[in-house]
Amino acid sequence: MNDSKVLKSLATAARIRLRRWMKYASNAALDQAVEEVVSETLATAWEKVATYDPNRADVCTWVRGYLNKIAMKRLERVIRRKTIGLPSDLADPSPSAEDRLIAAADKESLRGAFASLDSVDRRIADLHFVEGMAHVEIATALGITDVNSRVRVCRIKEKLTALLSPSKKGGPS
Repeated sequence: MNDSKVLKSLATAARIRLRRWMKYASNAALDQAVEEVVSETLATAWEKVATYDPNRADVCTWVRGYLNKIAMKRLERVIRRKTIGLPSDLADPSPSAEDRLIAAADKESLRGAFASLDSVDRRIADLHFVEGMAHVEIATALGITDVNSRVRVCRIKEKLTALLSPSKKGGPS
Protein backbone atom coordinates (compact mmCIF):
# COMPACT_ATOMS: atom_id res chain seq x y z
CA MET A 1 0.00 0.00 0.00
CA ASN A 2 1.54 3.32 -1.02
CA ASP A 3 1.78 6.41 1.18
CA SER A 4 -0.91 8.44 -0.54
CA LYS A 5 -3.50 5.65 -0.18
CA VAL A 6 -2.75 5.26 3.52
CA LEU A 7 -2.95 9.02 4.07
CA LYS A 8 -6.24 9.25 2.17
CA SER A 9 -7.66 6.39 4.23
CA LEU A 10 -6.56 8.08 7.46
CA ALA A 11 -7.90 11.47 6.46
CA THR A 12 -11.34 10.21 5.49
CA ALA A 13 -12.38 7.30 7.68
CA ALA A 14 -9.97 7.19 10.58
CA ARG A 15 -10.19 10.82 11.69
CA ILE A 16 -13.87 10.63 12.64
CA ARG A 17 -13.54 7.21 14.25
CA LEU A 18 -10.43 8.24 16.20
CA ARG A 19 -12.01 11.46 17.47
CA ARG A 20 -15.11 9.56 18.60
CA TRP A 21 -13.02 6.84 20.25
CA MET A 22 -10.77 9.40 21.95
CA LYS A 23 -13.76 11.25 23.44
CA TYR A 24 -15.12 7.94 24.70
CA ALA A 25 -11.80 6.63 26.02
CA SER A 26 -10.75 9.77 27.83
CA ASN A 27 -14.24 10.86 28.81
CA ALA A 28 -13.14 14.26 27.58
CA ALA A 29 -15.57 16.99 26.76
CA LEU A 30 -12.63 19.15 25.75
CA ASP A 31 -12.88 19.28 21.96
CA GLN A 32 -9.67 21.31 21.62
CA ALA A 33 -7.58 18.75 23.51
CA VAL A 34 -9.17 15.87 21.62
CA GLU A 35 -8.51 17.58 18.29
CA GLU A 36 -4.87 18.19 19.24
CA VAL A 37 -4.37 14.54 20.18
CA VAL A 38 -6.08 13.33 16.98
CA SER A 39 -3.99 15.71 14.85
CA GLU A 40 -0.78 14.62 16.56
CA THR A 41 -1.79 10.99 16.06
CA LEU A 42 -2.39 11.45 12.35
CA ALA A 43 0.89 13.36 11.96
CA THR A 44 2.73 10.57 13.77
CA ALA A 45 1.05 7.94 11.61
CA TRP A 46 2.04 9.85 8.49
CA GLU A 47 5.66 10.04 9.68
CA LYS A 48 5.68 6.29 10.37
CA VAL A 49 3.59 5.18 7.40
CA ALA A 50 6.49 3.10 6.10
CA THR A 51 6.19 0.86 9.18
CA TYR A 52 2.53 0.00 8.51
CA ASP A 53 2.03 -3.70 7.78
CA PRO A 54 -1.49 -4.52 6.52
CA ASN A 55 -0.92 -8.17 7.45
CA ARG A 56 -0.71 -7.27 11.15
CA ALA A 57 -3.65 -4.87 11.53
CA ASP A 58 -6.01 -2.66 9.61
CA VAL A 59 -5.18 1.03 9.32
CA CYS A 60 -7.52 2.19 12.10
CA THR A 61 -6.18 -0.35 14.59
CA TRP A 62 -2.61 0.60 13.69
CA VAL A 63 -3.33 4.31 14.14
CA ARG A 64 -5.29 3.69 17.35
CA GLY A 65 -2.08 2.29 18.84
CA TYR A 66 -0.43 5.66 18.27
CA LEU A 67 -3.53 7.43 19.60
CA ASN A 68 -3.35 5.45 22.84
CA LYS A 69 0.35 6.25 23.34
CA ILE A 70 -0.05 9.96 22.59
CA ALA A 71 -3.17 10.34 24.73
CA MET A 72 -1.58 8.54 27.68
CA LYS A 73 1.62 10.60 27.45
CA ARG A 74 -0.45 13.79 27.35
CA LEU A 75 -2.52 12.69 30.34
CA GLU A 76 0.59 11.71 32.31
CA ARG A 77 2.18 15.08 31.49
CA VAL A 78 -0.96 16.94 32.66
CA ILE A 79 -1.09 14.93 35.89
CA ARG A 80 2.64 15.49 36.55
CA ARG A 81 2.30 19.22 35.91
CA LYS A 82 -0.76 19.49 38.15
CA THR A 83 0.96 17.48 40.88
CA ILE A 84 3.86 19.91 41.10
CA GLY A 85 1.65 22.96 40.60
CA LEU A 86 2.60 23.98 37.08
CA PRO A 87 -0.08 25.33 34.76
CA SER A 88 -1.68 22.75 32.52
CA ASP A 89 -3.69 23.16 29.36
CA LEU A 90 -6.33 20.83 30.85
CA ALA A 91 -6.39 22.43 34.30
CA ASP A 92 -9.61 23.92 35.65
CA PRO A 93 -9.42 27.63 34.74
CA SER A 94 -11.36 28.77 37.80
CA PRO A 95 -10.56 26.79 40.95
CA SER A 96 -12.35 27.77 44.14
CA ALA A 97 -10.65 29.88 46.81
CA GLU A 98 -10.37 26.79 49.03
CA ASP A 99 -8.75 24.82 46.20
CA ARG A 100 -6.28 27.66 45.60
CA LEU A 101 -5.31 27.73 49.29
CA ILE A 102 -4.86 23.96 49.41
CA ALA A 103 -2.85 24.02 46.16
CA ALA A 104 -0.62 26.82 47.51
CA ALA A 105 0.05 24.87 50.71
CA ASP A 106 0.75 21.71 48.70
CA LYS A 107 3.12 23.58 46.39
CA GLU A 108 5.02 25.03 49.33
CA SER A 109 5.29 21.60 50.94
CA LEU A 110 6.47 20.10 47.67
CA ARG A 111 9.00 22.90 47.10
CA GLY A 112 10.37 22.36 50.59
CA ALA A 113 10.61 18.62 50.06
CA PHE A 114 12.36 19.08 46.70
CA ALA A 115 14.75 21.61 48.27
CA SER A 116 15.83 18.93 50.74
CA LEU A 117 17.04 16.72 47.86
CA ASP A 118 20.63 17.03 46.71
CA SER A 119 21.20 18.67 43.32
CA VAL A 120 21.60 15.40 41.39
CA ASP A 121 18.42 13.94 42.88
CA ARG A 122 16.54 17.17 42.11
CA ARG A 123 17.72 16.95 38.50
CA ILE A 124 16.74 13.27 38.26
CA ALA A 125 13.32 14.03 39.77
CA ASP A 126 12.82 16.88 37.32
CA LEU A 127 13.80 14.75 34.33
CA HIS A 128 11.70 11.78 35.43
CA PHE A 129 8.57 13.31 36.95
CA VAL A 130 8.29 16.61 35.09
CA GLU A 131 9.88 15.94 31.72
CA GLY A 132 8.71 12.32 31.61
CA MET A 133 12.07 10.96 30.55
CA ALA A 134 12.76 7.23 30.70
CA HIS A 135 15.56 5.90 32.90
CA VAL A 136 17.75 5.20 29.87
CA GLU A 137 17.38 8.82 28.75
CA ILE A 138 18.16 10.11 32.24
CA ALA A 139 21.21 7.86 32.41
CA THR A 140 22.49 9.17 29.09
CA ALA A 141 21.84 12.80 30.04
CA LEU A 142 23.56 12.56 33.44
CA GLY A 143 26.26 10.01 32.70
CA ILE A 144 24.93 7.39 35.11
CA THR A 145 23.57 3.89 34.54
CA ASP A 146 19.87 3.28 34.00
CA VAL A 147 19.88 1.03 37.08
CA ASN A 148 21.30 3.91 39.12
CA SER A 149 18.54 6.14 37.76
CA ARG A 150 15.88 3.60 38.79
CA VAL A 151 17.32 3.18 42.28
CA ARG A 152 17.60 6.93 42.79
CA VAL A 153 14.01 7.52 41.62
CA CYS A 154 12.80 4.89 44.12
CA ARG A 155 14.77 6.54 46.91
CA ILE A 156 13.51 9.99 45.87
CA LYS A 157 9.92 8.71 46.01
CA GLU A 158 10.51 7.23 49.46
CA LYS A 159 12.10 10.43 50.74
CA LEU A 160 9.40 12.69 49.28
CA THR A 161 6.66 10.42 50.61
CA ALA A 162 8.16 10.54 54.09
CA LEU A 163 8.57 14.32 53.94
CA LEU A 164 5.09 14.99 52.57
CA SER A 165 3.15 12.49 54.65
CA PRO A 166 1.20 14.27 57.43
CA SER A 167 1.51 11.28 59.74
CA LYS A 168 5.31 11.13 59.49
CA LYS A 169 7.59 13.13 61.72
CA GLY A 170 9.02 16.09 59.84
CA GLY A 171 6.19 16.18 57.29
CA PRO A 172 3.80 19.07 56.88
CA SER A 173 1.12 19.42 59.53
